[in-house]
Amino acid sequence: MPLAQDGNSNFDGRDLLTGRNAFSAPPFVNMDLRVARTWVVRERFKIQGLFEFFNLLNNGNPAAIQSNQSVVGFGTISQRLPGREGQVGLKFEF
Repeated sequence: MPLAQDGNSNFDGRDLLTGRNAFSAPPFVNMDLRVARTWVVRERFKIQGLFEFFNLLNNGNPAAIQSNQSVVGFGTISQRLPGREGQVGLKFEF
């Protein structure tokens, strides 16, 4: 299949002057934690308490990066994932 020039010196949307893997994204660091404890009330009835934390280290991980090369802010982070979040749960088994 022949390459087609798309009007801005690129072929099939790819800049041939830029090498492969020439750009790198910011680091993504994530740690989740779950703590659970089960109590047996009767032989067939159990209660489980849950504590869950997401993004425990509270890093500002990128969700979207500006990928349009014609924009001035190319390669900058345009959206971030939420910071530290937690939840508490109670589970009944019978």
